[in-house]
Amino acid sequence: MTQTTETIDTAAADGVRILTLGKALSPAHPGALALRVGERIDIAELRAGPVAVGEPEDAAGARLLLEAVLKARPDAGAAVLLRAPRLAAWGLSGRALPVRYFQMFSYTRADNLPVAAPDAVAEALADHPDAPALLLRDGRALIWAPNAARAIRLVLSLEEAAQVTAYADRIGGARDYPQEARDKIYNSLQVQTRKDTATRSYPVIGAPLSDFAVQAKREIDDAVKLLHDTGSLSIVGNGNAAKRHGDKFVIGGFEGPLKGGKVAVVVLDHDENVHEGELYYHHEEVLPLYSAILTERKDAQVAIHTHSPHLVSWALAQRALPVGDFPELAAFGLDAIPVTAAAARYDAEPVVDTLRAFPNAPALLHANHGLLAWGPDFQSLARLVVALEEAARLQIEAASLSAAA
Repeated sequence: MTQTTETIDTAAADGVRILTLGKALSPAHPGALALRVGERIDIAELRAGPVAVGEPEDAAGARLLLEAVLKARPDAGAAVLLRAPRLAAWGLSGRALPVRYFQMFSYTRADNLPVAAPDAVAEALADHPDAPALLLRDGRALIWAPNAARAIRLVLSLEEAAQVTAYADRIGGARDYPQEARDKIYNSLQVQTRKDTATRSYPVIGAPLSDFAVQAKREIDDAVKLLHDTGSLSIVGNGNAAKRHGDKFVIGGFEGPLKGGKVAVVVLDHDENVHEGELYYHHEEVLPLYSAILTERKDAQVAIHTHSPHLVSWALAQRALPVGDFPELAAFGLDAIPVTAAAARYDAEPVVDTLRAFPNAPALLHANHGLLAWGPDFQSLARLVVALEEAARLQIEAASLSAAA
């Protein structure tokens, strides 16, 4: 049974701050956080602010639901009950949320997040042992994790998944991913292994960062600010970028108010040896992808990977993004931004195949995952991402209007 040293007041205050930043906490209907402390369960309200229309969550009813979760999930140290807007739409529709978004494969083997009536939570928990959350038919969601911080972060991750999957629904729906690849993604993250055999201890630490690496990270931060300011990043702001450094390359993670953990900067060679900085596990998946891009695109000096929400939706639908109607993208001489085939974690072959099949493409959609793009410098690359995200968004909106006609 998981226990935590967090206090309920501190955990709730942190939760409200993070959920409010992520626009994942209803201003009209407060939520609740439960924390397992020894043999007791402490519960606190999650309120987005002193909003007059917000009635307090029914304390007795909330406790029953949260206690049911912690009873059925002994490995959970915390659980959240809330009306998160994007998840709420799926619950109110009565539709289970399909697990198709690449990052979901890292924390669940479930095929979907099920929908249950509030009075049938215990049965739903028993029927869906692999699900990391339950969607309730009244729009609330129950989400659990080993501790409160991880439960709150999981809310944001699931909100992002709900958003991009709903967008993908408008352009044909999120496509499934090969089960073997899904299993490899899940298994590798549980034990933090590479290619099913090699295991590293993290972080892998190299020499102190050179001036070149520090300057590259500043350039990444400037590009990320533009992406944040234009709404071109996901709810959490996940992403990273790379810059060529002779026969090596620098990778830097994105800064942001909702990012958890340390933002790593690392210099590696194409054999993935660490020369400078610190390599953390969450960057392992992109190492072979950046190596492939910088090897195949000799003129590219920088590359970027983002979870821009509308671009992710096209990747989820496994559809190329048409760009013919957008003059700012016409210079590339392409009708569409291509999408790769589905692949297991660390598998760069579909990326290489797509790079070779579309030699003029400035970017590609990594199936069910997100955007990979490249160019001469980070500022022009950021502008490209903004243009592609807008093209993706406008065509999803157009598809909605066409469907309603």
